[in-house]
Amino acid sequence: REYTKYTYDKIDRLVGAEHSRGSNGLSIAYTYDGNGNILRQIYLQRDQNNNGIPDCWEFIHGLSVTNDAPADGSSTDSDGDGWTDFQEWRAGSNPNDAASVPDFSGVAGVTGTVFQAGFAVSNFVMAVGQLDGVGAEEIVIGADGKPDGVTNRIAVLTREGFGWRTEEVEIGPYGVTSATSAQPTNTSQAAIYLGLRNFDSTGVVMRVAKEGGVWTNSMIAFNAPAPSNVNSGYVQDSRKVPNLLLARLNQARQSEQSLYRLEAKTNGWTAALIHTSAPARGGEAVPLFTVPTGGGMSQFRLVRIENDGDGDVVNAALVLPAMPTGAIYNSEYGAWYVLSPASSWNTAQAYSRTLGGHLVTIENAVKSQWLYDTFGGINGTCWIGLYKPVLGTPNNLNWFWDSGYPYVYADWMWASGEPNNLQGKENRGQFWNSVRWNDAAEATSCPGIVEVRVDNISMHLTNFVADAVAVVGDTCASDLRGVSNAVSAVVAYWDADGRFNLHEHLVTTNAAVRLTTNAVDCGSACLPMLGMAACDYLGTRREVLFTGEPDGRVFAWTATSNAPLKRSLFNGQYAGKGWSQLSGYRDTEASEWLLGLSVDPADASSCSLIAWTPQPALWTPPVFAQTAPRVTVLPSPTSCVERATVRVRINDSEGNPTVPELEFQKPGESTWQAATLSAADGILLAGSVPGLTSSPTGLVHELVWECRTDLGDRFVSNVWLRVRGRDVTLTGDWSKPSAYHVTVLPWYTVNVSAGAKGSVEPSGAVRLMEGTSTTLVARAATGYHVSKAIFDGVETNCTGLGTAEATLDVVNVTSDHEIHFEFAVNLPTLTVVSAHGTPQPEPGAHTFEQGSRVTNRVDAVVDDKGTRYRCVGWRLEGGDPASGVTNECVTVIERNCVLTWLWETNYCLSAASQGPGVLRGGSEWYAAGATAHLTAEAEAHATFRRFEGDLEGATIVGNTVSLVMNGPRSVTAVFEPDMYTLLVLSEHGGCVPEAGTHAYAWGTSVACAVTNASVSAGDGLIRYDCIGWIGSGDVTNGVGTNCCFTLKTDSSLAWQWQTNYWLAVTAQGHGSVAWTNDWTVAGTNVVLTASPEANYHLAGWTGSTNGCVIEGNQITVPMTEPRNLTAVFVG
Repeated sequence: REYTKYTYDKIDRLVGAEHSRGSNGLSIAYTYDGNGNILRQIYLQRDQNNNGIPDCWEFIHGLSVTNDAPADGSSTDSDGDGWTDFQEWRAGSNPNDAASVPDFSGVAGVTGTVFQAGFAVSNFVMAVGQLDGVGAEEIVIGADGKPDGVTNRIAVLTREGFGWRTEEVEIGPYGVTSATSAQPTNTSQAAIYLGLRNFDSTGVVMRVAKEGGVWTNSMIAFNAPAPSNVNSGYVQDSRKVPNLLLARLNQARQSEQSLYRLEAKTNGWTAALIHTSAPARGGEAVPLFTVPTGGGMSQFRLVRIENDGDGDVVNAALVLPAMPTGAIYNSEYGAWYVLSPASSWNTAQAYSRTLGGHLVTIENAVKSQWLYDTFGGINGTCWIGLYKPVLGTPNNLNWFWDSGYPYVYADWMWASGEPNNLQGKENRGQFWNSVRWNDAAEATSCPGIVEVRVDNISMHLTNFVADAVAVVGDTCASDLRGVSNAVSAVVAYWDADGRFNLHEHLVTTNAAVRLTTNAVDCGSACLPMLGMAACDYLGTRREVLFTGEPDGRVFAWTATSNAPLKRSLFNGQYAGKGWSQLSGYRDTEASEWLLGLSVDPADASSCSLIAWTPQPALWTPPVFAQTAPRVTVLPSPTSCVERATVRVRINDSEGNPTVPELEFQKPGESTWQAATLSAADGILLAGSVPGLTSSPTGLVHELVWECRTDLGDRFVSNVWLRVRGRDVTLTGDWSKPSAYHVTVLPWYTVNVSAGAKGSVEPSGAVRLMEGTSTTLVARAATGYHVSKAIFDGVETNCTGLGTAEATLDVVNVTSDHEIHFEFAVNLPTLTVVSAHGTPQPEPGAHTFEQGSRVTNRVDAVVDDKGTRYRCVGWRLEGGDPASGVTNECVTVIERNCVLTWLWETNYCLSAASQGPGVLRGGSEWYAAGATAHLTAEAEAHATFRRFEGDLEGATIVGNTVSLVMNGPRSVTAVFEPDMYTLLVLSEHGGCVPEAGTHAYAWGTSVACAVTNASVSAGDGLIRYDCIGWIGSGDVTNGVGTNCCFTLKTDSSLAWQWQTNYWLAVTAQGHGSVAWTNDWTVAGTNVVLTASPEANYHLAGWTGSTNGCVIEGNQITVPMTEPRNLTAVFVG
């Protein structure tokens, strides 16, 4: 039927029109500018690329209209939102906007608040309950994890107008494992109770309350350290039983994480043991749920996922059975009390177990008095729960309570002188005509006081068998079906195979029937998080079960009285995120809200509180109109061998995955038979055929039909084929028959075998189709080789014959064959490996007769230019002994073995010294990589100057050098003697050493001399004579012109010179002067006397008389210069 369809944008502009007339219709599309003017008009076909999507819609949304890949429409997801373009066209959403998807989001959630923890969070927790007694309930949010220096806090949300007011309360350096809002019996107000962990193998329970407008907190219970490092307190949800506060703790002499009731007493909080079972492996909680049933209140305890090989176990604690006549209930202690018949202690204990209780525990003197006044006064004597398992221990030690409550001695307990273990037989406790206690023999007969708590009665109901290891799980108990005196117990978990599993049992007073078993494949995009809650969301007084599943979607579960729970999508807008917890919530209306803590994996340190307001009915997803798929057999190869490739086209107007069904009919037969399919589109099938992609215009797929399986050998003929398709809702009609030629060739058997000490692959009866080939690979055992290949009784050659592995090609098989391989032992070889030296035998492989004794030796030491290789032993692989530490060994050759000579590399360190000193450490050989240490020591009065030589990579500290011996090294320490100075002074003449400063090594013998002892000057009238020296330091004063001394300190030598002047005296006339011309020491006074002859007298003196003193015939001459004097005589 012809049609015309128009498309408008959001402001009512025509953007396209399509008309169905013609072979492929006609489309027109328009684009506009910002002012509404047409920019472009384009003519298109209706569906040019045959992908099932109109070209007009593709053009408007910017998709290709010419892409000739048929899958473009049925499987392409342009915006990556999980919906194909074809589905978005059918739903009217935008294929380019990931936020625009078909309306499958369900009931919209509202974000109430975002809680930021400020540290790495392992889990978020939530509690909902009435704290202030008016209006809506309050919400508590906390975070688990290790705060690492951050002060953790909780958020308390109070309903205010259309939103919530948030208060934050600091709780300290703890992780919050659990939270509940409750007003336990004997407390004055509702409060928040938190299970906390301290990351030091302890845990606590904290009470948080608002008093006088101020939030306060206090610790009310503590964990004892546990061997398994269970380091958390854990409180149970008390929303449905606000007066009951339960916690899992580690207490002395009890199983780790046993279940306790926390009770407020006048002198503080106490922990009363309820159940000693440790938490299930793989899970944390042992939640206790109490719901009204026809007979009163029943407590159902559900153990979380347990993976110990026995399945996943659910336990339930049932309502207390009828108490015997005379039973008394004490609300202070939350228990029933009744006397047993008179009997031994053990018999009274057994009686207590029939009532689900134990012999009484007495925690304080007040309770002891009440019990004695109530029961002890009847008979005077009655059993209590005290017992001592071992006789002979000190009287007041090693007592225990039947309930498991810890025994702590106090003065009010025992009567005077008790316990005394009279005659060594008294190991049980009793009242004995007094409020105080006595120890008695177990066989003594008297009544026993039985104590029964409602929540202490438990019975195993059933097992939930899991198919895979649970990754994360949750439990819930609720009235989901409206069945009187029954409750639904639900266990949900996500397993390691990516499936979400949910099991539900309907639990009555004494039985449990499984009604729901569900497993859903969540896919790979899942988080290890799971939330579950039941609440009266529809206001029908029957609760709806909600699951926040690992893929981020939320589902609702509903059912009638006995049908399995039906799972339906509730909300899909948070897909890809995780749910830490779900909970019901009461505002002011009769119905309950649903709350959830949503965690985005991109920011795991925060969570969002999502709220769904109550609705009159659950959301129903939209449904596309469905049509049956149409499948046809396409022209295929005209014949096949053994397997047939059949091409089919699948058309489905909705693009749903379609499962094809193929049938064949033999010639001359009227019946159709199902064809055995082994692969689809190149993928091997494991059982049923999966759904294949489809489109309105059709997609082609290839199926592999196992002809031989269905037709047998040597079938050569045409067959008829037909096909039909089945999608998620409908099955289509069979196609018209299509002819197909089949040729099935015969099979032949090649029996392949191997003798001893070898194997062959393939082996046994190998079936081969006529004309085909195969390759046989024979492998010999260690120490053997392939010796023969026998083909139909005749030896034949093959590749690798004589080696450990040989191959034989069997080609173009046309008949059956027998092929056998034989193997022979190898002569053992000794392979010698040596990196150095000249070993005997030499390196390489040597063949010997089995059992031969071979003497092996190698040089003990090999030197090579500063490198020494020292043989440190040998290693023998495949022989015995396996090793040794000598350079010689004897080997008995029984099998192939490898002898490796082991060498240690040493390097020579040559150490030398230059100058007055020594280099300690000396010349040695060092192992390669070892560190050598040398120390330079100078002699006295000498100094170390430096190291020289191969110092690369060396570490030098002062006079020590450390060298890694990575090669030969030569190191020299250089020393120099200490130097001292000699100052030589000389005013005249030459001297050795010459005048000046000279340096000598300490201890040098120095010889000094004047080379000319007399020096003339002043025309020969002045003479300087060396008369000795004056010294300092090592030079002592002396006379002469030569001296020797040993220099050990700075010294000086000054040559001493004496000045002489020439004194010449003559006489003129008749007279004489008693003087012989000579040298006279400068500075001396010479007295001359003139002696005249007779009748003559001295007339005077001539010459250099300056400074002279003349007195008569005498003249005193001061020798301050050379002088020439003449005495003149006259008559």
